[in-house]
Amino acid sequence: MGLVTRPLLNAERLADWARGEGFDDLVPSAWHATVIMSNGVCPLDTSSLTLKPNPNRSVVTMGYFIALSFRSLSLARRHAAHRRAGGHWDFATYRPHVSFAIRDRRELREIQPYDGRLIFGPETMGW
Repeated sequence: MGLVTRPLLNAERLADWARGEGFDDLVPSAWHATVIMSNGVCPLDTSSLTLKPNPNRSVVTMGYFIALSFRSLSLARRHAAHRRAGGHWDFATYRPHVSFAIRDRRELREIQPYDGRLIFGPETMGW
C-alpha cells in the first residue's frame, strides 16, 4: 500500500496568501492533495490538474492541521477509481484539501480562503 498524492505545483502562491493571513512556519514544498491509500492496482494519472478559483473553498481544521478545503470533481473521481480498485480510506467521506499549517487556536471564520488557481502535478505514490 502507498499514499497517492498530487503535489501542489504553485504552492508558493498559496504560501504568500497564508503569510498574508498571518500564518507562519510554512513548508510549501510538502504541500499536496491526498487522493487515497492505494494498493497500486489502479494506474496513476500522469496528467496535471488545474482547479479554477471557486467560492466554495473554506479554511478548516483537519486533525492537527489547518487546511484549505475545496471541491474537485476530478479528484473525487480519481479517489473513487482507486477505491474501486481496492484502495483504502480511513474516513467516512473524501474531502479534497491542502493542509498548510499546524493547528492553533486562531479563529478561522474570519480568514478569507485562497482565491487563486490551484495547480497540481501528476499522481505519485509514496510512503
